[in-house]
Amino acid sequence: MKKFIMVMIVIGVMLFSFIISIAHPFQAIDSPKAENGTLDLTNWSFKENGAIKLEGEWELYKERLLTPSELAGYNEYAEVRQYFDPSATRSMKQLFSLEDIRGGGIGARTYKLHIHLGEEPQHALALKLSNIKTSSKLYVNGQEVGGHGQVSLDAKQAKAGNRGYEVYFEAGSSSIEIVLQVANYSHYNFPYHYSIWLGSANSIASQTSSGLAIELTGAAICFIIFIYHLYVAVHTRVIGSLYFSLMFLCLTIMFLNSGELMLVGIFQHAPYELLLKLVWICRIGLRILLQLYLVHQVAGLLSPAFHKFTMSTYWLSLIFILLFDSVVYTKIIEYMSLYFLGIMTYLFWRLFRKWLQLDHRSLRNDVLIYLVIVFFWMISYYNTALYSLGLISNKSIGSMAVASFIFISQLLLAIRYIRSEERIKRMDKVKEDFLVNSAYYLRGPLDSMLSMTANGIEREKNKNQLIESDAYIQYKMMNQLVRRVIHQVNATIDLALLRNKELKLNRESVPLKASLTRAVEAITVFGKEKGIAVKLDVHPTMKIIGDEERMYQVLYALIRQAANRTGATAVSVSASLSGSMICISVQDDGTYISSSRQSQLFDPNIIDDTDAGLTMYMTRALVQAMDGRLELDWSIEGKGNCFKLRLPGYMNRHELQVDDSQQQLEIRTESLLPAWNELSSHETKQQTVLIVEDQYYNIQTLQDMLVKNGYVVLYAYSGEEAMPILAASSVDLVLVDMTLQGQSGIELCRQIRNQYSMIELPVILMAVGVEYDELERGFEAGANDFLHKPFVELEVLARVKGMLSLQEASRLAVQHELSFLQAQIKPHFIYNAINTMISLCYVNPEQAAKLLTDFSQYLRLVFDVDNAGNAIALSKELELIQVYVGIERMRFGDKYKLELDVPEQLQEVRIPSLCIQPLVENAIKHGLYSKEEGGTIKVAVRLHDRELSITVSDDGVGMSEAQLKQLLESHDQTGVGFGNVQKRIRQQQHASLTLHSEQGKGTEVTIRFMIRHEITN
Repeated sequence: MKKFIMVMIVIGVMLFSFIISIAHPFQAIDSPKAENGTLDLTNWSFKENGAIKLEGEWELYKERLLTPSELAGYNEYAEVRQYFDPSATRSMKQLFSLEDIRGGGIGARTYKLHIHLGEEPQHALALKLSNIKTSSKLYVNGQEVGGHGQVSLDAKQAKAGNRGYEVYFEAGSSSIEIVLQVANYSHYNFPYHYSIWLGSANSIASQTSSGLAIELTGAAICFIIFIYHLYVAVHTRVIGSLYFSLMFLCLTIMFLNSGELMLVGIFQHAPYELLLKLVWICRIGLRILLQLYLVHQVAGLLSPAFHKFTMSTYWLSLIFILLFDSVVYTKIIEYMSLYFLGIMTYLFWRLFRKWLQLDHRSLRNDVLIYLVIVFFWMISYYNTALYSLGLISNKSIGSMAVASFIFISQLLLAIRYIRSEERIKRMDKVKEDFLVNSAYYLRGPLDSMLSMTANGIEREKNKNQLIESDAYIQYKMMNQLVRRVIHQVNATIDLALLRNKELKLNRESVPLKASLTRAVEAITVFGKEKGIAVKLDVHPTMKIIGDEERMYQVLYALIRQAANRTGATAVSVSASLSGSMICISVQDDGTYISSSRQSQLFDPNIIDDTDAGLTMYMTRALVQAMDGRLELDWSIEGKGNCFKLRLPGYMNRHELQVDDSQQQLEIRTESLLPAWNELSSHETKQQTVLIVEDQYYNIQTLQDMLVKNGYVVLYAYSGEEAMPILAASSVDLVLVDMTLQGQSGIELCRQIRNQYSMIELPVILMAVGVEYDELERGFEAGANDFLHKPFVELEVLARVKGMLSLQEASRLAVQHELSFLQAQIKPHFIYNAINTMISLCYVNPEQAAKLLTDFSQYLRLVFDVDNAGNAIALSKELELIQVYVGIERMRFGDKYKLELDVPEQLQEVRIPSLCIQPLVENAIKHGLYSKEEGGTIKVAVRLHDRELSITVSDDGVGMSEAQLKQLLESHDQTGVGFGNVQKRIRQQQHASLTLHSEQGKGTEVTIRFMIRHEITN
């Protein structure tokens, strides 16, 4: 592995170095250089020697922008003329000279160079200019031929551009005069290492296109790496991958802004300041992200204090760049590069120390690669910093280092991937060997258990009991479970043989119909009351070319899965010949397979209560081993499912003269559990648990645990069966399997919550190896708790008892609060009634006697309400209303009228006690009392889709909007009428109270709540 890594690193670095050298050509050492503003190229051949970099002494005119015509007056500007090499590098002395520190690159300049060619060129020439900050204008032989930005002696009129460009021209003579005007007011840049090349048009165009291709390729590679790692970070939630992805996003932007400055070309109208800030943010961002990534990957790499300090300096640098103009921050940031170089060097040293200290081989290898990555990044950073400071003239070494950084970082990922694959293969081999060895060891004990349970079944049968004993049921269930385990053991062994290509298949002609009949007769389905009809539509002469036993195994698995599907009552098998293949369809009318389950249908790693994943995976593997194909043809809700099986075969119609293709068979079924309505006959004091589970042995296990501890157990195989049981029985707790066929347990939980609150009917979800996201969705659907499979009796009983105790405590708390609120109303009404009777004793003793009789009737009704609890029949509430209105009419005559609009079939609907009478009393006292002529109170009751609405309305004085708002929002009402009713209604599940009033017209109050059972006419 080490040799492979070293070879790949060397090859990669050499390849990238070659490519980068094309993008950044080096100047020949013996190339001519200008002296005193003149360059002699009489001995230079552009065809043989290629392009030449214009190095040497140019004429320099500081703080002037001179045109070729102005420079023609040689003597006028002779005293300000200097000679300067704009492509040269600086010395360390110049780096810290006062002139450079104060801003040698700020201002305007004019450069002039005269070139002797010897003879007039026969082909077009070209000039390529780059790294000239921040605006320029170029003249060749007196003609303006190019430029970028806008040059000016006034800083306000100058416009920065900072983009390289090429110009193509005909020399027209044996000499060339180049005049270059430069203006820079926005970038604190030292006037060094301008890159100006002269060559044939073809060589310059080739150099430009090569540079563009290399930079665009590098940007594309970095962007692809960024997308890949961002995807990994989002799906794995690994912060290290996020750091790595953002690093390559920064590299993408830097590639687009290097050399040919493609970023400037793409965003031509973007402000120069904005693009320059973006580049610097990416440069510093790379340092931040690299340090964050290494600290995250290598534990203890940096001390927390040093890490925080360096991060703070990086972030302060970013803030400084964002807040100030480039002319300010570029003056400082170039020198800050030396500080950043120190941090990078220290980081490299810490990695090297960590590499020496580690003992674990794989960790040492990882740190070694991090060390190489930081090493190449340091080289790139050193190169860039020295170039920016003007100390070197070329960034080729830095570009090669960046390329090496990219290559080695991806090589690190490749090594990790290879290492993970090897580890996974080793673990798979260990797991496979363990499973196969365990399977072989289990065969003997399982065969013995099968024989013992079969003998137990026979003994119980010989007792000739009229009712199947508990022992018979237990033996039968144990027998089926052992058969299932043996089937899984055999499948595990066969799967291992298939993967190692050691499974022997005896290919022969196998009669299809005989194999189907054999498979149907061998199947017994448990948990269903009636037998499952099987229709075979197979021609008797059809034969499969394959292994007979494996063929039987495949057919047995497909038909058994179809018969065991929830809701299945019939299975049909048909076959047809298509060329050299026989197409077999196995169709059932059971619950359809959801899209999520279809994706897991052939996955052997899916863990649930059934062996469907392993069975279907093994079945398809056997089919493929016999050169066939197995797939789910369709699955439609309300219709069922169909699997298509294609195997090599043929049909010989001459063997039989009579076509008896169709045949009716039946799969045996046994219901070892009694029907749920038989179990529902129990004492009302016992608590009832409903189990919704599609595997009969899980139901039996839970039933054994719960029944012996005094609980009554009901069961259902699906959500469709569960909801009618909840409507017909008083259930205290529901245990729901999350992986029900058809409607999932989570969907059933949502359906239950539409009718019952979490206090009224708790729900506990059950599953094997549930994922966090699925568990979260279960609790969001309204589940109270979660129970793991396989079941542990202690845990099951603890959760069931705890949930039922909590439910009972919550019910008592709510009932006590409602009773307290209800009790407030009774004294309130009695107080008003007694006051009325006292007043009548003085005015009309006979009416007082009549009122006293009505009041005694009221007391009788109140006592009936107390005995009934918090809910009474609607008819009882209406009696109370009539008594109260009668009392008020005795006092005020016929001033008040009462109209009842209540359908007969709703008279016995149970409602919260004393929820209508206080509203009628308020209507009289606050709505009609102030109205001289009195009025009418209407009580209307309606039922729509199990929603009961009770409306109390009057045509009294009504309320203003302010009064209405105060009544609805007040939490400190002195009266106990409306506020009491409003609070009690809010305590009800799915209940609401609305109030509408208009001053001068009356008030209307509507109460709505759901009733659980349908009302029949």
